[in-house]
Amino acid sequence: MIPQCRIRGRIRIGNLEVLHGKTNAIALRRQVQIIFQKPNPFPLSIWKNLELPLREHGIRDRHQIKDV
Repeated sequence: MIPQCRIRGRIRIGNLEVLHGKTNAIALRRQVQIIFQKPNPFPLSIWKNLELPLREHGIRDRHQIKDV
């Protein structure tokens, strides 16, 4: 925490309050993927670039990937 920092408002993912003191930040980071506004994709298709982090985190089933 930064002593001078003040936070107002809420950040929610589904029913999870991201800024709640008991939120497990490491577990959250393992479940959330950032897609930057100015992408720097790998030289793959858009689909493969979006699919890559899911596969890296153990989601291998094609049907499950399509549903995410």
